[in-house]
Amino acid sequence: MARLVSRLTAVTLVALAACQGKSGATSEGEHGEAKAGAKAAAADAKGDDAAAHPLRADGPKVAFGELLVEGARNGNDLLQVIGTQAGKIQDCYAKTLEEHPDVAGQLGIRFFVAADGTVPDAILHTAKISDRSLQRCLMATFKTFEFPKLDGDPGTKATLPMVFGEVPSEAG
Repeated sequence: MARLVSRLTAVTLVALAACQGKSGATSEGEHGEAKAGAKAAAADAKGDDAAAHPLRADGPKVAFGELLVEGARNGNDLLQVIGTQAGKIQDCYAKTLEEHPDVAGQLGIRFFVAADGTVPDAILHTAKISDRSLQRCLMATFKTFEFPKLDGDPGTKATLPMVFGEVPSEAG
């Protein structure tokens, strides 16, 4: 199984959504899927849930950590789709802030992308935020993402750590 690590440390989702054609992903043995495939899949997807939903600049702050991908899929393609749907992640956080205005911290979601591009499974990977409603919303949101189909892919596991709100720097 190929292992792909995409580095986007401290890059906000706003920047990712705005820079669809530019990515900081690096790869070992990268597969040659075209970046256009992710855009086409998002454009061809059915229903409101699959429509592009980028972040709003005036919304609550959400940032990526490092995307870890294990499988045949190209990390850039995964990031493109996540970027087009990033507003849904922001919506989860905004709803949480309405009830709990001080919620901030890190939370990671591990998700599985099937060959047909669906996400049948998304689980909490790491959490420094204990708010259960945010955790449930994020897991449900990742299950709505639709990635390009990839024939011959037995499935790809990916983990996306995220930072919500202003988190103090660990640098001293």
